[in-house]
Amino acid sequence: MCGFDSRLRHLSHIVETMQEALPQPEINIHDLLFPFQGEDRDKLITLPRGILGSEMGTGKTEVFIAMCDKLQLNRTLIAAPKTMVLEWKDRIEKRLGIPASVPYGTVEGKYHRFSLGKEHFGNHFLIVSHEMMRMERYLEVLKLVPWDAIGYDEAHRFKNRKAKQTYGAQLLATRTERLVHITGTPFENYPDELWSLLNMLDSKEWGPYNAFVKEYCIQVPSPWGPRIVGPNKKNQPELRRRLHEIMIRRERIDVMKDLPGKFPTRHIPVQFSEKQHNAYRRMEQEYVVALKDGENLFAPSMLARLTRLRQISLDPGTIGIDAPSAKADTLLDLLKDFTRDQKVIVFSYYASFLRRFAEKLEPGTFEMIIGGQTAQERRNARLRIQEADVIRVGLVSLMAGGVGIDLTSASVAIFTDIFWTPSVNHQAEDRLDRFGQENKVSIIRLVAPNTIDDDMNKLEEKKEKVFNETVAIHTAVQGIVERNNAKDMEFLMQHAISDAVQIFTLEDDREGE
Repeated sequence: MCGFDSRLRHLSHIVETMQEALPQPEINIHDLLFPFQGEDRDKLITLPRGILGSEMGTGKTEVFIAMCDKLQLNRTLIAAPKTMVLEWKDRIEKRLGIPASVPYGTVEGKYHRFSLGKEHFGNHFLIVSHEMMRMERYLEVLKLVPWDAIGYDEAHRFKNRKAKQTYGAQLLATRTERLVHITGTPFENYPDELWSLLNMLDSKEWGPYNAFVKEYCIQVPSPWGPRIVGPNKKNQPELRRRLHEIMIRRERIDVMKDLPGKFPTRHIPVQFSEKQHNAYRRMEQEYVVALKDGENLFAPSMLARLTRLRQISLDPGTIGIDAPSAKADTLLDLLKDFTRDQKVIVFSYYASFLRRFAEKLEPGTFEMIIGGQTAQERRNARLRIQEADVIRVGLVSLMAGGVGIDLTSASVAIFTDIFWTPSVNHQAEDRLDRFGQENKVSIIRLVAPNTIDDDMNKLEEKKEKVFNETVAIHTAVQGIVERNNAKDMEFLMQHAISDAVQIFTLEDDREGE
């Protein structure tokens, strides 16, 4: 156990020490809100216990953060899916310029253990995962705090009234006067799925489960007890009226006039497991040692190491390392929510990753466009993505499908990794954001903090008009070296050579591995 505790402290220390001092936001969060978001923030302030139930892509996260800021709350708890915890942290720190606490976890067998300690209660925001809602040892601590507000992100995941995490959420809901369920899909099938959320808000108002179901659902007998087969249409107007009093609901089509043609790119952080973290750090340190030993920045062996860094960050399994992929887990989580009402294109430079990830999806619900396909195979896949309702996901190689095709049936693009030059990534985005697109397009990038992912994404902040692979690699390697506290930066970087160096042959997945 001592060894485990040591690893846990080490992981927490890595994340905390690598975080730089937070810059203050240039624009106040309230000035960033669209008019409808400002209205929702103000309504939420007057609604101590309610549902922020607008459709995905309408900015619910900013509305909740703005509400907390305007009320000047000191103790806010946010419970989110584990894949969204770090995004909440980033949003709060970026929008408000104040730190948010996250208890980091490590795996022990099939269980997680989190570093929840008194230091996490010193900030205005504490962000925990849904998983912690079903762990009694953490609930015993969290319930002692008099929370000013609690926000349950993706609250529809608490619909099962018998689940442990729903019990935990219900317990904490009694410890605050201000509770907000944040979900774009309050229920997926029948009204009975709403009961757990409503019971947390006001158990007296909504009554016991059986009475709620009897009033708002149709049940039929079955050998295993009554089975719900649909809503009670006669009582639906009354349910809608009651929900209207406690729910803020915006649909994308109603607010499109206020929104840009393409949503600002969302960078969603992912959290490595200990195995993936260790594999990545070993490779990164090996790379820096080679630089110190005088290896040329663009030598084939060095470019190969850069490629392996990118692949470990994406999915260690693509190069035979036995470690889970944080990006694959996050991607699966996102697809569960996004594909309910829209199609999604997943872009990756590495066809080997797309093929591995395809094994996690239900057959018949996705198509692939990657290198190695014939022109006819690629055309058929594109048409299926565009025209077949059953196809919800397109797995597309950046090089095979990033140019020359229309993918306008999808309104969400998720980049698991990006290419060195920004223009290639923007061309891929334009497969969705072009003539024929009827919706606002959401662009999401999965980023592993303090890795080559960060270095590559920061390249887009630069304003050079001429930007090629050589410049991009040179700039990204600076980040790697700085992160590993290498000395004599100028000496290490003097090995950069002319723009004519060709790196394409070493990126072995350009046309599909």
